[in-house]
Amino acid sequence: KSSHELRTPVTVLIGEAEVALRSRDEASDSYRTALEHILATGGYLRRRLSDLIGLARSEDGRVQIEREPMSLRDGMREAVTVAEAYARSSSVLLIAEAGREVAMINGDASWIRQAALALIDNAVKFSPPDGRVIARLEPGARHHAIEIVDQGPGISAEMLPKIFDPYYQTVDGRERGGAGLGLAVARWVSEQHGGAISARNAYDGGLIVRMEFPIEEST
Repeated sequence: KSSHELRTPVTVLIGEAEVALRSRDEASDSYRTALEHILATGGYLRRRLSDLIGLARSEDGRVQIEREPMSLRDGMREAVTVAEAYARSSSVLLIAEAGREVAMINGDASWIRQAALALIDNAVKFSPPDGRVIARLEPGARHHAIEIVDQGPGISAEMLPKIFDPYYQTVDGRERGGAGLGLAVARWVSEQHGGAISARNAYDGGLIVRMEFPIEEST
């Protein structure tokens, strides 16, 4: 019941914006821009609610990972497509570097897409206006990886090990309206697949978050 109470108002908000944008009536540019921003922000909020509900269910054992052969490249591309509206609304350029490698793993496509989305959303949130976020696929012999690279302020060395803890937030995260959920969900998804997640500061600024998924059992 509580999950419906959280999701329903957001669904209504998004639905009203979608209906207004489909209207044939001429609208001012500022009106349409406002609606598009509402739609993008509503999508972001809905994804964070999914993170919250998923994390709560995982903690009490009510979530199970269902693994089957899937393309990590396709999963990353889908996450980028969903996040594009939020990135555009935030004046951030979102770039997918997927290459040609299909990158098959045994995984739960829905959960991996949600984890990648959480990382992309987080990167967009911390990026400056007119900055860019890169989502790139890195195939390997023993594992395939997704890396999300932003141009934000990065993380201090002492905070890096803590950012994947549930509900942990940096000062910047609190100021930008974060809830400390997305990175924790990404860690849980990575670990449930026998993989790993890590973060490091880029040499030229920004943060790089890497999710690795083993391929030893992939088909």
